[in-house]
Amino acid sequence: MTMAGTRRRALSCSLVLALGLLLSAARTDSLIRCAFKSDTLLDVWVYVSPSARLQAFAPEELVWKAAGVRYSKRAVRQQLSTSVALGEHARSNATLYAHMFVTKGGASPDPADASFDRHTTSSTRTRLVTHAPRPAFKTLRNLLTGARPAWQLELEALTPEQRAQTVAWWKPLLSLNLVVDQEEYSDEEVPHLLAQHWHTDRLYDSQRSRFRPVLFVNELELTQGKLLPINGSPSSAPPPLSGGAV
Repeated sequence: MTMAGTRRRALSCSLVLALGLLLSAARTDSLIRCAFKSDTLLDVWVYVSPSARLQAFAPEELVWKAAGVRYSKRAVRQQLSTSVALGEHARSNATLYAHMFVTKGGASPDPADASFDRHTTSSTRTRLVTHAPRPAFKTLRNLLTGARPAWQLELEALTPEQRAQTVAWWKPLLSLNLVVDQEEYSDEEVPHLLAQHWHTDRLYDSQRSRFRPVLFVNELELTQGKLLPINGSPSSAPPPLSGGAV
């Protein structure tokens, strides 16, 4: 074999090896990953507003903030208990919305704030007021005194037409869940349901091949029996709101 033939073969092998490394790197870079690394510290924000789209991020609308929540399957569940002023908006048979955000620690969910980063902010919203007819009930009495509950006496005083009317009910439980996902996906491997969430909530950044984790409200524990009727009186006490985030 001549020296030139040896050089050509060595050059050919080097080119094939280099091309193989480039293809491997391209495949790795094209994988879709979560924008949050495991154990990233996050902040959770919950605002309550009569508007379906939160714009002002007013301090008085912030009902809860949890700082230092770890993005991990081992994270400790955060709990809250507070009360919310309904105002005339909800008492006039309208609704209130809970707007929930998860950001990297120290960042703000407000786009007008200098610390805001849309690439590391997940959000969702839910209605805190639902509308349904008054439920049917069985007669209840106190076993010791024989007294009837005041709310049953009020219902009995209503006409059948009034009982059939749709009324406002307060949701006293708010369970916020953040999906911990450290999987790496190719375009063909993304589950259909996950892709729907990415599209609906605008969680996927195609230019960076990064997705923000899905944030959702779990209402499995919120049964009809736990809903609270909203009193139309302006002097009534603010309804409670208990919940948690994990």
